[in-house]
Amino acid sequence: MVRLFIRHAVGDYQRWRQAYDANAARRPDLGVTGDAVHRGVDDENDVTVWHDFESLSAAQAFLELLPELMEEAGVTTGSAQTWLAFPT
Repeated sequence: MVRLFIRHAVGDYQRWRQAYDANAARRPDLGVTGDAVHRGVDDENDVTVWHDFESLSAAQAFLELLPELMEEAGVTTGSAQTWLAFPT
């Protein structure tokens, strides 16, 4: 298993969350096996999301689609930080 972390700023959390939730049924088809959303304590528009994948290649394929998905959800351009990690 590999976990993808994505941290980014959104212009409007409620709008972003609606778009994120609207894609819930699509995530398994993209290889996502688990996910969670976290918001910043000091800034509710500072969002960190993690997604689990069975393999590194599945996570990397998802990363290729990420810019399009984030744009649709109203993510502030250029704000995303991503990293992959193996849970221990």
